[in-house]
Amino acid sequence: MSANVAGVGSSRLPLFCGVDPGFQGGLALIDENLSLAGLCDMPLRTIDGRHEVDGTKLAEILRKWEPDFLVLERVWGRAGEGGRNAFAFGRATGIVIGVLYSLEVPFIEVGPATWMSALLKGRTEEGKLRSLAWAKEHFPTAELVTKRGRQLDGRSDAIGLAWYGLMTVKRQAA
Repeated sequence: MSANVAGVGSSRLPLFCGVDPGFQGGLALIDENLSLAGLCDMPLRTIDGRHEVDGTKLAEILRKWEPDFLVLERVWGRAGEGGRNAFAFGRATGIVIGVLYSLEVPFIEVGPATWMSALLKGRTEEGKLRSLAWAKEHFPTAELVTKRGRQLDGRSDAIGLAWYGLMTVKRQAA
């Protein structure tokens, strides 16, 4: 992977976006100084009682944020998941990728094991709590829990993906 994010043509710091494409996914934007510049849930719409990624709203968010580089979590069907659910998940990812291509946002896809092992190595929490604990530690003001206490792991994963992107680009530049 090669990303030319230095010298973007403006005086602002390069911006790195992470995207967890699931229905409970999220988007995060961080700058080169590791400041959280944006955080939101994956925009959804309902058609015939079923959720899907809202490509129009996603495009609006990305146009506003203007990321210089994006890391999309590579997803695939899981054992025991029904065909309809696997198709819906693949469709959601396809919508995200279509938006990225149409906006010409440079991106890579990274599997969960790759970015999680780079960021969460040595953490003792179980499952999704690992990325939540990591994100809370590094971005204590990030809204990662709803008012009713539901953990927003899509947001924490998106933060981790953005961080992974930034660290990968920095490592390549060194």
